Amino acid sequence: MARTITVKGIGKASAKPDRVVLSMTLENLDKDYEAAMEMAGYHIKNLNNALIEIGFETGSIKTTNFNVRTDYDRVKDRQGNYQSVFRGYEVVHHLKVEFDFEMQRLSQTLSAIAACLSNPQLSIAFTVKDATAINEEMLRSATIN
Repeated sequence: MARTITVKGIGKASAKPDRVVLSMTLENLDKDYEAAMEMAGYHIKNLNNALIEIGFETGSIKTTNFNVRTDYDRVKDRQGNYQSVFRGYEVVHHLKVEFDFEMQRLSQTLSAIAACLSNPQLSIAFTVKDATAINEEMLRSATIN
């Protein structure tokens, strides 16, 4: 019979962020599937070009999720019954771009995205390049605890 000893501890580690991750979402809706896909392609091309103009390499933007679905409205008819009315094909493209954290670079990137005709939804995360070092420090701290 194998015996197991479990040890629990709380570890703490901190580090200054040295990496920025910009997550973006592009959404398009059109009744025609081909038109919806064409518009999605147009938006991604605009976004890519905006970032290339400020020094990002081609292919810097990575797709994290891509989805096409049908979209419907619920409409009440004259008899009071609800019916589904086709609105179109919704194309949702989730993207991210990562780069070293420099305030000027971040400002320049946000300005380029804001000026881009694609108008993506945007969120910013600050992280560290080497998560392994932080995890090791946390394990050392937990062991001491």
